[in-house]
Amino acid sequence: MKKYILTLLFCTLFCHLGIAQSLKSVSILGDSYSTFEGYVQPDTNFVWYLKTPPEGRKTDMVSVRNTWWHQFIKENNYRLCVNNSFSGATICHTGYRSEDYSDRSFITRMKSLGCPDIIFIFGATNDYWAKSPLGEYQYADWSKKDLYSFRPAMAY
Repeated sequence: MKKYILTLLFCTLFCHLGIAQSLKSVSILGDSYSTFEGYVQPDTNFVWYLKTPPEGRKTDMVSVRNTWWHQFIKENNYRLCVNNSFSGATICHTGYRSEDYSDRSFITRMKSLGCPDIIFIFGATNDYWAKSPLGEYQYADWSKKDLYSFRPAMAY
């Protein structure tokens, strides 16, 4: 009987691991629209959508199930690999009030997405709102200074 239970347990575990491994994975590189408390990595990234928003801050996201990416993943039977979204982040290194956002820019965070099958990128809104410099189109040989402007950073 003990041998039968161990065999059954092993088969059950093996089957579940096999199914989980076969699901395609999705990573997200985003701004506030892709955040939800408890679902971003690293968990030090600023989030806009909270499980319990503070008094006076109302959003239409009351559950992670309301997010665009969660709905897409569930509807297509994918699994979330990494959601590296950061509220207020810009593509380039220049943020609001011309502050240095190199710690949270898309071009810094893009290297931390794991090894997904699919990557969704949702951004550039904050570059516009923060009035980040546009810069000139540039598709190679970027200097650190170049990446403080939107067009070279987007190409990068």
